[in-house]
Amino acid sequence: MTYPGPPGEEQAPAGADRFGVRVGLVARGDADDAWRIAHERFPADRAGQIAHRAAMSVSDSHWHRQLSGRVEQQSSEQAEDPDPYWLFPFRNYQTFCPYLVGTYERLALELRGYLALGCTHLILDVPASEDELGHVGQVLERALSGMSA
Repeated sequence: MTYPGPPGEEQAPAGADRFGVRVGLVARGDADDAWRIAHERFPADRAGQIAHRAAMSVSDSHWHRQLSGRVEQQSSEQAEDPDPYWLFPFRNYQTFCPYLVGTYERLALELRGYLALGCTHLILDVPASEDELGHVGQVLERALSGMSA
């Protein structure tokens, strides 16, 4: 299992022809809606940021350091066409994996990138509600239907 890097930068673990990834998903038909919901679910939290830094100072976890290094490179601000790979909840100590945020189709495309590398298992961060699980299901359905047999 791995905590994936941004789509397009991900590589299969050395020597592995199969692997799994852990991510969270926030998806909607409209990217602006997805980002609004993501920011509502994971608001800025100063105490969480302090806790994250404290955890980093004592952690020997390779994946935690790897994701934390990416946090420093990523802004919490949205761009015109924001990158779907989002570490803001990780930086605020609200979750322990990267999130993908955007439209169903965009996230399905990103997941297909991981699948094409040999990803055979997907561990999802816990959806916030049953309704959110339905949106995640739409992404997974599209991602799998886009794969060739």
